[in-house]
Amino acid sequence: MQIIERLIDKNPFLGWQVRLQQEQKKVVYEPKVFSEKELVLFDGVEWLQSLPDLIDKEVIFVEEEVSKIRGILEDPVFEMFLNAPNVAIATDRKFPFFLGGKKFEVFTKGPSKLFGNFVEDLIRFEALHKEGKNLGLSHFRNVFHSLITFFKFSPLSSLRGNFKAPWLVVGGALIEKETLKLIEEAKKTHWIIAAGSAAKNLLEAGIRPDFTTLVDPDPEASKYVEHAIPTFFQLRAKTEFLQMCKGDLIWAGQNDLYPFEQDIANWAGLPDLLFDGGYDTLNFSVRIASYLGADSVELVGVSDERKTLNDLYSRLDLKKWDCKNFQEGGAKKDLFKKYEMASLFLDHETLKKNYQRIAEANDIVELTRLGLMDGYVRPLEIYLGKKQIELEPIQKLAQEALMKSSALKKERD
Repeated sequence: MQIIERLIDKNPFLGWQVRLQQEQKKVVYEPKVFSEKELVLFDGVEWLQSLPDLIDKEVIFVEEEVSKIRGILEDPVFEMFLNAPNVAIATDRKFPFFLGGKKFEVFTKGPSKLFGNFVEDLIRFEALHKEGKNLGLSHFRNVFHSLITFFKFSPLSSLRGNFKAPWLVVGGALIEKETLKLIEEAKKTHWIIAAGSAAKNLLEAGIRPDFTTLVDPDPEASKYVEHAIPTFFQLRAKTEFLQMCKGDLIWAGQNDLYPFEQDIANWAGLPDLLFDGGYDTLNFSVRIASYLGADSVELVGVSDERKTLNDLYSRLDLKKWDCKNFQEGGAKKDLFKKYEMASLFLDHETLKKNYQRIAEANDIVELTRLGLMDGYVRPLEIYLGKKQIELEPIQKLAQEALMKSSALKKERD
C-alpha cells in the first residue's frame, strides 16, 4: 500500500508497526478543537479532525493502539499528517520533537495509560529543561546546603505507627469555615497531613495537623510560616524553609530526575530510597499516606482551576490512588495516634571530603567517578540538546557549600 510506504518514509518504526498490524479498528472522531499553544498533545488519533486548524503548530497524537492508526489510513486528513514535518504519532514513550520551554495544551476524554505515561515524562522533561537553563543549580543548591546544614534526619523507612487508618490530605486552596470545623473534628478519626502551604492556613485557623510536607525548591514566602510540625521533605526543598520547620524532618528519599542526588545523599549516610512522588506537594502527601499503609485517603482544599501540565498529571496521578473527596460522615472510630521513628546523623566529614573532590576535580576520570557524568550531565544533554555542558557552576556550588559549613562551625564555636 503506497500510503504505508509514505508512512515508513516519515516514521520508519511506526510505518513498520502499521504494516505488520492486520487488525483495522474503526475510529470515531472527537469534535474539532483549536489551540493557540506552540505544542498540542492529543490522547489518541480520535482527534485527527482537529489537525487542519493546527497544521502550523507542533502536534503529537499519543496512540497506543496501532490498529486504530491502520483504520484511518484512507482518511484525507491522514495525507495532511504525512506531509507535515511538525506532526507526529507517538506509540511509545519517546518524544518526537525537542520540547523544552514550549507552551503546551493537552486534550483527552479519558486518559489512556500511554498518554498518562507520556505526560508524566513530559513533566520530567519540562522540569529538567527549566532547571537545565541554570544547570540544575536551583535543585542542587538545596541538596548541597541542606545536607551540610542539618545534623540529622529521620528516614521515611524508619517510621512506624498505627498508620493503617483514614488519612486526610489538606491542600492549599481556600477552605470555608464550616469545612475547617469538620477538619478539626476529623483530627479525632484521621491522620491529618497538610500539603505545603496548607500548614499555614490550618495553623491560622487554630488547627494543628499531624504532619506537613515541603518539596518546593523556591516556595512563595508569604505562604509559609515557622512551625514545629513533623515535616516530610525531599532534598530539593529550599534549605532556608526547612530551617523554619522546628519539628522532626522526615526525609522521603528522592524522585528520579537526577541520579547524582542519590550519590550525594549516600555520602551523607542516607540510604537508597527512590520515592518518586511530588509532581506537586499534594501528590507527595498522598503517596506518603499510601506508603504508610493508609486505609483510605481523602482530599480537601484541592483546587480544580489551575490548568498547567503539572496539574494535569497531578490529577491523573491522584486517580490511581483512589482518593476520595472529604465530606462529613466519614470515619466514625476515634483514633489513638502513635508512632516512632529513628534519627540518622549525617556524615558531614564524608560530605565535605566529596564536596572538596567536586570543587577540585579537573579531569573527566575524576568527574565520572564522582557520578557527575551519568547523573548530571547526560540528562541535560538530552533535554537541552547540547553535547557538552560545563561543570564549573556545580563545582562552584560545592565550594559554596564548604564555605557555608565553615561559617556554621564558627557560629557554633
